[in-house]
Amino acid sequence: MLGVVAGFCIALTRMAVPEAQARAAAFTALVACNVALIVVNRSLAGTLFRFDAVAPAFLAVALALGAVVLRVLAGLKHVVLQPGRRGSRRPIKLVNKTIKIRKNG
Repeated sequence: MLGVVAGFCIALTRMAVPEAQARAAAFTALVACNVALIVVNRSLAGTLFRFDAVAPAFLAVALALGAVVLRVLAGLKHVVLQPGRRGSRRPIKLVNKTIKIRKNG
């Protein structure tokens, strides 16, 4: 499964998809594959729709934590990390543009 998702990510980057979008798509595919494996495992065991007493509480906690993480990440969208050393004047290649990092101060 990991090899298929890695191949998917490599294929996306070779099709000129930006790296961030390719990584996001690969992560989504990895999560979807994990969910599919869970469903297949439960269906083979005959427990697809039969839950124990802990399952609803676990599902609620997992969904709540996921919502909190997404809310925190949405609030951090404005944070931009600059590659390279502080004060570096090396050009950075971005997709089809080259920019120079300016020294602050």
